[in-house]
Amino acid sequence: IQRIICPSENAFEIYEKIYNECLKIDKNKMILLALGPTATVLSYDLYKAGYRTIDIGHVDIEYEWFLRKATTKIKIENKYVTEVKEGRTNIEDVNDSKYQNQIIAKVM
Repeated sequence: IQRIICPSENAFEIYEKIYNECLKIDKNKMILLALGPTATVLSYDLYKAGYRTIDIGHVDIEYEWFLRKATTKIKIENKYVTEVKEGRTNIEDVNDSKYQNQIIAKVM
């Protein structure tokens, strides 16, 4: 797993920077995108450039809720959860060396 960290909101404002960073990725790798509406456009543009991409939307958050047997939408530690007011804070404080080592770029 390799990660490119992008803004949690308004990612389209730096679309070209994100796109150019993605172009550095080996075309043999699958790219999973979770960037709100930006992911849809980016996925298509990367496809046109020869990449395999999937806009996963909120699948990750839905899976986290499933694992926790949540019956309502809840905050997930270190994840940006748009549907929960408290889910939009303290998402940058991931103190996990495995996660940190997966980060290949930060586009802000």
